Amino acid sequence: MTLNDLIRTIDWVDVKAALSWLFPDDRKSLADFRRVFLQLLLMTPSSSRMRISIRTTFREGLDDTPFQEIIGRNSTLNRDLDDFEYLGQLPDSPFALEETVFSLALEPWDSWLGMHIDADTIRQFPPSHILAHCLSEMTFHGFTHQEIHDIREDLKKRVAELDTMSEEDKKQKLIPSEQVFERLRSKLREDL
Repeated sequence: MTLNDLIRTIDWVDVKAALSWLFPDDRKSLADFRRVFLQLLLMTPSSSRMRISIRTTFREGLDDTPFQEIIGRNSTLNRDLDDFEYLGQLPDSPFALEETVFSLALEPWDSWLGMHIDADTIRQFPPSHILAHCLSEMTFHGFTHQEIHDIREDLKKRVAELDTMSEEDKKQKLIPSEQVFERLRSKLREDL
């Protein structure tokens, strides 16, 4: 079942209830979610290899309780990623053999509609909850397809700039990830 198939089986009232229950802080945006819901019904899905899945996760040190998040999978294993060699893992490690998890937040909405929903997700969650999670993720960066497109294009432009930056410029203008993570850990310790 694709997201396009699923959305055509659900009434807005059920999705609205699921959004209110799962994302109470977003109740003020229900009219925006409804507009997106109606727009999706008019769109033509595009083909996608990606599968939509909901997983329960926990970020150690950041979250007190587990939470559910939308992820994408397309049968790519972690060891098949271009940057796998930099992750410090052996090619036959459990991590290497796991299916890669992708963020779907900046995917075009017509691609979302063409994605299949993982069978485990369909078994574990009611259709209205699946769609509520999808709508929340789809609109994380904005409530219009154009906003999502503009952010995605801006990110591509920034990546291209980084790719063309000299090593000297990188040393002067960029902060190593280790320093960023240490600053975040320090901030978390201060907040606790």
